[in-house]
Amino acid sequence: MSESAPVEEKPKSAWPQRIAMGVAVAAGIYAYQNWDSVSVQLFGASAYTCTNIVPQVVQISEKNGSPLLPKVIGIIEAKLISETDSHIECAGTAMLSTAQKTAISYRAYEDGGQWWIKYEAKTIGIF
Repeated sequence: MSESAPVEEKPKSAWPQRIAMGVAVAAGIYAYQNWDSVSVQLFGASAYTCTNIVPQVVQISEKNGSPLLPKVIGIIEAKLISETDSHIECAGTAMLSTAQKTAISYRAYEDGGQWWIKYEAKTIGIF
């Protein structure tokens, strides 16, 4: 008589599932770390608030400001001036690197399919 043994199936590899899970985790981490940018791409101006624009205003002030003028290091008393689907405008009090305060208006707006941040601080004397 002939005997037959059951054929064992080769276990399926878990690598495709692990790779998919790794990609999902990486996408989640990226979205979390870049939420301001990601949310604007997904939701438009409604993703911007008077508070979450402030770090970008500070960054622009640091990078583009004159060495002789004080830098914006923060904004307090922020309030919404106007908002549409393609722009948000805010005003507040800028805290400057010289420990002074001054009025500031700032906005995020869409132009040419790209979002822009702009601010205008009241000029103050250096001396």
